[in-house]
Amino acid sequence: MTEMIRNEITGCIKNLSERQLGQVLQYVRFISGRTHKTDIINVGHKRRFLQEYAGGVSHGSLASDIDEELYG
Repeated sequence: MTEMIRNEITGCIKNLSERQLGQVLQYVRFISGRTHKTDIINVGHKRRFLQEYAGGVSHGSLASDIDEELYG
């Protein structure tokens, strides 16, 4: 059964474009739990960016008196 499924997958991807093949590969890596070093680096960069940004709002008056603005 497994070999039949593998053969069907192989047959289905033969006519895909390079972009579509990249998407398939990305999905397969996702469901198999494998990550590439570049994926880990990208996630780390995004995490750092969000952490740095999150601290940015505490320094300004962005949220001061927000309750009054929202609820009157």
